[in-house]
Amino acid sequence: MRTRHKALLTAALLAVQLGAVAITAGSAQAATGPADDRQQTAPASWWSYTGVTAAQLSARLTANSARLTSIQMDDPATLTFTAVMVRNSGSYASAYWWYYGKTQAQVSSLLTSNHARLISASPYATGAGTRYAVVMVPNSGSNAKAWWWYVGSTSYLSSKLTANHARMIEVSPMPGSASRYLGLMVANTGSNSVSVVQLGGVGSATVTGTVRAPDNARASAWRWGCSSRLTTSYLWSFRSRNFLTIAQ
Repeated sequence: MRTRHKALLTAALLAVQLGAVAITAGSAQAATGPADDRQQTAPASWWSYTGVTAAQLSARLTANSARLTSIQMDDPATLTFTAVMVRNSGSYASAYWWYYGKTQAQVSSLLTSNHARLISASPYATGAGTRYAVVMVPNSGSNAKAWWWYVGSTSYLSSKLTANHARMIEVSPMPGSASRYLGLMVANTGSNSVSVVQLGGVGSATVTGTVRAPDNARASAWRWGCSSRLTTSYLWSFRSRNFLTIAQ
């Protein structure tokens, strides 16, 4: 099913709490590159799809001359995804790669061989253990920046944000755990610095309201995570099992 968001996007924020353990990190200069679509302001064609197979997703990428900006596994049994893509042209043009069915070690190897960094990752359970669906971009040129990915509790991820002077770009729950999350973060310094709102570990409280996305914004609301490029003049509201991050 295809959905193109332009005006109103609603969702909400549910609770999260504890856990711990690290994964990997990468480093480079801080800059805003074409792959940093959440920080881009130029209008662009973009699309979101839910319940699509890998073959259907590939076909839509080709038909739309697009690249993926976010991916989440919908159902590991049927290998269907929810994904967001943007037309891969103009100020948004960038090389990228996407994979699914990969172990953590395989993702790390692909990051090394592609000289890349993650912009989206979705862990999911299989009979053979945890696997990942990921989107990565070259960590070079104008796309280069310090970045990290970790697995742990909300307090652990928060400590890493502070230690790395970073901001979260995506959080997903680890399968089989109510307290451990995969977090992707980038350095929030220099030309890459933006004001953010990050909510997590809020118990049973909820945040409600409406997201009104302007024409030049792309908002992605996942079953397990939320991330959007909004201005401070817009109301927001998300329910999710993890963090909400809004770049202001």
